[in-house]
Amino acid sequence: MANKKQELTVHQKAALIDYDKPILISASAGSGKTFIMIERIFKYLKDINSKTKERGDLDKIIVLTFTNSAAAEMKDRLFKRISEEIQQSSGDIAIHFRKQIEKLNNAMIGTIDSFCKNIYNKYFERIDLDANLSILEKIEDDAIIYQVIDEKIEDYVSEPQNKYKNIFEALSDNRTFNNLKEDTYKVIQHMLLFPKLDEFPRNKNSEELIKIGEDIDFFILGKEEDDKKYPLEKFIEDMHSLGRKKKYIDIEKQFIDELVSFAKECMEKIIVQKQERGVASFADMERYAYDILSKDNCALAKEMAKDIDMIFIDEYQDTNEMQEAIINTFGVKNLFYVGDIKQSIYKFRNAEPVIFERRLKKYSENINPEDVKKIKDENDYKKIYAKNEGVVIYFDSNFRSSTAITNFVNIVFAKNMTTKFGKVDYENTSMMEGIDRRYYDAIPAVVINETQNLNVKLSAKDIDDNNKPYSAMDALKNVISEKQKKVIEEETSIERQTVNYIKRCIGQDMDDGKGTRKINYGDFAILVRSKNAAKGIVEELQKEQIPYESFLELSEENEDISLFVALLKILDNPYQDISLIQVLLSFFGGFTTEELAIIKKTYVEEVLKGKRDNKQNFHEAFFGYPKKDEIKNKILEFEVFLDKYRNKALSQDVATLIMTIATETGYDAIMMYESIYRIEFFNSFVYYLRGREIGKTIKAFLFAIQDGNLSSVLDDMTKISLKDDCVKIMTIHKSKGLEFPIVILPDTVATKSYSTKDLEYHINLGYGVKIKDPTKRVKTPTFKHNLIKYKNKIEYNEEEMRVYYVALTRAQNHLFILVPQDYQKEQYLPNKCNDLSKLLSNTFMKEKETENDKTAKEETEKEETTKEEETTKGETDIYKSLELKCENYTKNNDKIFIKDFYKPSDLEQEKLQIDYVYPYENTLDVKAKHTASAVQRKEVRENIKEIKVSLNRGKSIDKGIAYHKVLELIDFNKTSLKDVKMQVEKLIEQKFISEGDVNVEHIYNVVNLNIFDKVRQGKAKLLREQRFYYRDSAQNVLYEADTVRDKITIQGVIDAVVVTDDGAIILDYKYSSKDEDILKDVYSEQLRIYKLAIENILNIKVKKTYLYSIVDNTLIDTSDILSF
Repeated sequence: MANKKQELTVHQKAALIDYDKPILISASAGSGKTFIMIERIFKYLKDINSKTKERGDLDKIIVLTFTNSAAAEMKDRLFKRISEEIQQSSGDIAIHFRKQIEKLNNAMIGTIDSFCKNIYNKYFERIDLDANLSILEKIEDDAIIYQVIDEKIEDYVSEPQNKYKNIFEALSDNRTFNNLKEDTYKVIQHMLLFPKLDEFPRNKNSEELIKIGEDIDFFILGKEEDDKKYPLEKFIEDMHSLGRKKKYIDIEKQFIDELVSFAKECMEKIIVQKQERGVASFADMERYAYDILSKDNCALAKEMAKDIDMIFIDEYQDTNEMQEAIINTFGVKNLFYVGDIKQSIYKFRNAEPVIFERRLKKYSENINPEDVKKIKDENDYKKIYAKNEGVVIYFDSNFRSSTAITNFVNIVFAKNMTTKFGKVDYENTSMMEGIDRRYYDAIPAVVINETQNLNVKLSAKDIDDNNKPYSAMDALKNVISEKQKKVIEEETSIERQTVNYIKRCIGQDMDDGKGTRKINYGDFAILVRSKNAAKGIVEELQKEQIPYESFLELSEENEDISLFVALLKILDNPYQDISLIQVLLSFFGGFTTEELAIIKKTYVEEVLKGKRDNKQNFHEAFFGYPKKDEIKNKILEFEVFLDKYRNKALSQDVATLIMTIATETGYDAIMMYESIYRIEFFNSFVYYLRGREIGKTIKAFLFAIQDGNLSSVLDDMTKISLKDDCVKIMTIHKSKGLEFPIVILPDTVATKSYSTKDLEYHINLGYGVKIKDPTKRVKTPTFKHNLIKYKNKIEYNEEEMRVYYVALTRAQNHLFILVPQDYQKEQYLPNKCNDLSKLLSNTFMKEKETENDKTAKEETEKEETTKEEETTKGETDIYKSLELKCENYTKNNDKIFIKDFYKPSDLEQEKLQIDYVYPYENTLDVKAKHTASAVQRKEVRENIKEIKVSLNRGKSIDKGIAYHKVLELIDFNKTSLKDVKMQVEKLIEQKFISEGDVNVEHIYNVVNLNIFDKVRQGKAKLLREQRFYYRDSAQNVLYEADTVRDKITIQGVIDAVVVTDDGAIILDYKYSSKDEDILKDVYSEQLRIYKLAIENILNIKVKKTYLYSIVDNTLIDTSDILSF
């Protein structure tokens, strides 16, 4: 990235010039756009305005960012930049910048959402609404919307003269109206993003639609590929005819008019209900802000604009139509847009890259691209764009990636990204220039490998009795065993190749821009399109003991985070219906939907006496449930649960509280069982909160995540928690804005494609539907539906291509890309490219020649072809026998492209097939993460197989759990038998244990052990159920892994640790009747792990370790066998 010490490029300098008109910065990946935005703000603050004769002021600018974390980063970097100037300045300018520092916290630098909320809070009276609206979570917003839709459907379905009869009939299915509900919901969402509702939806007449179809090649490319029997000429003829068929046009228009009208009725009622409840969604806030600013011909916006010198918009490619309209109300000339349409990957969040494209075309009108290419001085921009409405400046210098990486990216996207597909003329406007990096022979800059390529050859003995050759697999079976075959197949799989690449790179030299150093695990990032693609890779990393950090569960939709946020909300205030219901239906509540329905119904019938109140909240029914039955008992248990953790919240921070709830309820075991990276993410989340201001209390946390800020908190967590020496695994979307020395892309084939809908929508074309024929019981798509579907499919594929642009441009030094061998390799039309494998196929495959081409070139190329065949003989190409363009491409002595990186030579392959022996056979079962008890169990299996398992093993385990729970919660200061008995009875009453689970005298004996005397005297601290995570080399932890030097993670829970000034004592409770020697043998290894963990984590010496047999009241000293 660019920084102030770096020489600015001509284009960066041009971005700092005052043009007195809007500036659009089209900034390629890694080109320093944030740095330039900071510099432009700083220049505005420092320079004296020629008109006002004053320096700029933070009170007079608006800076809009895509996320809260981006806004925080912007403020932080601006603070540092201003502070540097203060140190170097004196007099008036120093005083001026000190004032700006004071204003920075309150400056309008934030998201469009926060800006809209500020507008609403100040001027809500202008649209006759109430102040202080709370922001709804999406699930809460959806619940209100669907409730209103249901009520509206109920109103009209019984209406004899239903004015929406057509849509009710067309969208009903066996008297259910799910299709109508879903379509209405979609229309409401579309309306919320549409500035002028009286113009919604944008409709085109038939001739306009046909013209649009011609412009976007619909008549040439719109036919479904798999319909081979449908000639293109016939398709073109049919589509032109369908586009003018009045009957279908009229039916479609009537259907859409009814649906939109019904949705508007629902929307009006939704707004009223939200106002009554004092709530709104983000989309509502944008709508309200636009209504306020645009009212009376934008009177308020124009008045505010008098005090606005400049507006800065970051990540402009992710703007939606409503946000664009809000910005336009001000009519400010000095607009500074920064973005990159090539990185627009958030259409699912309603981003509209066409807005960026539209402004770029507007400002570039009548500009010769060749003139822009020839710019050598920053002032040339003023001359070239003198007559234009705005200025477009392209940033093409990449300060992140090496020249080798940018050359490779340029090759791929110059071929595939065009104005027709991708909305960018990549070859003429976006070719990047990277930075010089030295490469060493061991690891090329870019590696593309095939998976599942066995490279088996047939030999003379591969002939059967009928003189027919065996298949390749039959031949292989004759040479190697099934086990050896499996090894070879695994070695060429995506998972194994990923791990092998990492292992091959570790310890090799790499130029990181500061000098040469060794590659470590922290240099790698594995980027996947979806988290499912990473499952096998995670397992291989564990097997090979490669440390990794997963961010695959990192989103506000994460089920664990969502659940704990809901739980914290009702611990703070239980009268929040959506959060309450979410928790009740979860692991923590244990209720069913049927039970909740019974609660609501019973309350209405017995308490409200049948008088249903639409404003009645569910929490009233839940906590006021009148019956004394099984449901009531569950409600009481849940109230005890809430009271328990509400009390704990008084003395615990959020991180401790969340971890306490997870461990005491066993929820952590569920996370650990279902997904290793699920529990790891949860631990990372807790770690992030620990010690931070937002995690000190529940109220502080809930305040920090209000207004949708949870996603920003999680984004910030990603950046902060990136650990130095472990491989990162995340989705491509999550990697945006980050950079890594080495990027691995194992997920290069699309697993899904655009899904056709009965109701297709495009913001510029309106709606297209399928007409239902009641006689044939089938639906026929209209011309408009076909056209919009085609347009949406193209835009879907464009975004998929941009996703891989983002992925490739995260790499600083090296790229490792995996493509499956059996994937179809051919030339694809650009608009069919929806994954990286297709993009590579398009880029590196030679296009097929026609027969005429072959005839014309046959004689002249014969000699060259012969030489080429001799040169390539014996090579194994990435696309089998097909030839690659740019193979082993070299520029500036940087080898940037290589294929089949792990393909052994014929001799090595032959040996692999015949006598392959995996060199680390003894480490195959060594996992990257262990529990201390699992280590102990493995030791037991090897050394004391003669021990018989008790027939009552299940009961013993249950009782063991009960004793551990009591000893975790009981007060060790109350030592009399009476006190102990009272405490146990209370725990039974609170449902922590059941009657008969424990013997009170056994508990009394533990409480009165002498090792707890110092705790009671205040001279020692008692840690109970102490959870730990400890990393150490495998050879220190696992006896059978003596050849393994890599570190692994051990996790466990220690029953009791007594910590004094001079050391610690570890005590492990055992509910067992085995004799002392057997217990020592069985559990000594587990205690050794505990000792290692405590000494390394707490940095104190463990003086003694004990086992305590609860059944026999025996304290067993194990210190002598642990080499103290």
